[in-house]
Amino acid sequence: MPHSSKLSTPDLTAAAHGRNEPTTAARPELLATRREVAAEPMFLLLLAACAVYSGLGEGAGAIALGPC
Repeated sequence: MPHSSKLSTPDLTAAAHGRNEPTTAARPELLATRREVAAEPMFLLLLAACAVYSGLGEGAGAIALGPC
């Protein structure tokens, strides 16, 4: 079924689906990102392992894990 308008194929595609432009999503807040990371199970496990190393007097092992 031919189109009766004088638009080219790219113009018809843009009209049907929108322009090919990236959307501008809001950047997540730093505090919200930190909250999400702190709630991750793997991060909580890492903190627990760090606490165990610290409790056993293995300061070098606790530091090597990172977040302590």
